[in-house]
Amino acid sequence: NLTTTKKKVNPEKKFQLLEKIGKGSFGEVWKAKNLETKEIVAVKIIDLEQADDEIEDIQKEIYVHAQCESKYVTRYLGSYVSGAKLWIVMEYLDGGSILDIIEEGLIFDDEG
Repeated sequence: NLTTTKKKVNPEKKFQLLEKIGKGSFGEVWKAKNLETKEIVAVKIIDLEQADDEIEDIQKEIYVHAQCESKYVTRYLGSYVSGAKLWIVMEYLDGGSILDIIEEGLIFDDEG
């Protein structure tokens, strides 16, 4: 039971997937556009049938993101179910992944 999931809205009609930007812990991550607001967002799409063993972890991830309101954490915008796919919609940050930022030398340790 994904309690934070909005089941009545078809995410394929609400968001236009623009480009695949990576793979997350449970699925693929896409840059997408909210067709109503024109806002660019990040969408993690999870195949619930393949992630059956991780459903509890997915629920925890959604719960933590939904509760967290920090300028240092990507903002959670909602989740939707379409067939066997779960769409988790997050704020889009165009700086790349944290690994990309570290590799570019934009984050330094205490000695840097």
